[in-house]
Amino acid sequence: MGLLSVIGTVFFGCAPKSPFHKKGDSWYWKDESTGVPASVALRPLNDQFAIAGAAAYFRSSVVTTTEGGSFQALDHEYAKDAAHVYFCDDYRDGKEYFLIRHHRVTTIHGADATTFRLLGHGYARDTNTVYHAGRRFTVSDLASYERIDETFARDTVRGYFGTTAVPNSDGRSFVPVDPHYSKDRAHVFYSRVVTDSSAPTGEVRTVQLEGADPASFVALDDAYGTDGTRVYYRGKPLVGVTTPLEVLQFGYAKSGPLVYYEGVILEGADAATFTVRVATVEPSDAADAQHVWFNGRRVVATPP
Repeated sequence: MGLLSVIGTVFFGCAPKSPFHKKGDSWYWKDESTGVPASVALRPLNDQFAIAGAAAYFRSSVVTTTEGGSFQALDHEYAKDAAHVYFCDDYRDGKEYFLIRHHRVTTIHGADATTFRLLGHGYARDTNTVYHAGRRFTVSDLASYERIDETFARDTVRGYFGTTAVPNSDGRSFVPVDPHYSKDRAHVFYSRVVTDSSAPTGEVRTVQLEGADPASFVALDDAYGTDGTRVYYRGKPLVGVTTPLEVLQFGYAKSGPLVYYEGVILEGADAATFTVRVATVEPSDAADAQHVWFNGRRVVATPP
């Protein structure tokens, strides 16, 4: 905050305008009526939660009307009172072509309000279990469980990608390398969320890198990685590669005479003249002296 902003806040009472406001005879959250009469005192807790009388609100929706006196906002999604924990967010309905945003207030049944605390990045815990986005999940050792960053966590037994244990990982030595690669004292892993016909809602899949040396492994751009001897794409070793690998863009890379697209040799590509095309009108993202390429396939076009 700048000096003038501090002075304005201290001497003139200036503060960011709350989305909770009076309009006509009611209280509103932005342009949504809460149904609370303007004559009732409403106290914003942050820009998502407020208390009015004995009721607590998430935006314009009632969270609870029984424990309003003990209600507190923990962040912009989690809240609790003396007896309950809540997770509040938005959802969109495909039947409405995802055009309308609806509020969703979920009581986390079984959560212990007394010991419930945030871990950051949508994660939380209480004395009994761990939660993400209001949903509980299982870890090997709750007492030692800790978030490392937005993606990874560990306990004394396992490392975790999101809410899913990284198979065969050693939690005591587990560390992230980048948002997808991780390693422990003996292994390197690549994890990602896959959505396809077999896992339409998204499934975490982890690959253990064959032969990778964790001590020297580093992540490169575009899902490539290397331990100085071998090169991998999404955890799978590249065939015929000689280090160093030059990572380009859009999944392309080259090493010696070979060009790769998403870890697979691009047959017929000329590494010496191969370049990516960042800005182009026609459907192409790369070219060499003989061919134009798009998404790893030759395009019938004349190279520039």
